[in-house]
Amino acid sequence: MFDRGELDGEQLIPAKTIESIRQGGDPDAFAKTANAANAASDATSLPAYRAVGDYLMER
Repeated sequence: MFDRGELDGEQLIPAKTIESIRQGGDPDAFAKTANAANAASDATSLPAYRAVGDYLMER
């Protein structure tokens, strides 16, 4: 989500959407979906993705 969704002078993703993503989601809303159970089925990749996301959010 670099350059606020812009590539080569073209806005590919609305800047407002990028800002919303950077602010993070609602963990309670996510927990209510079936996706939350996937962590048990992929004990390697999902924690790694989470760690990368946490790192990027701190920057």
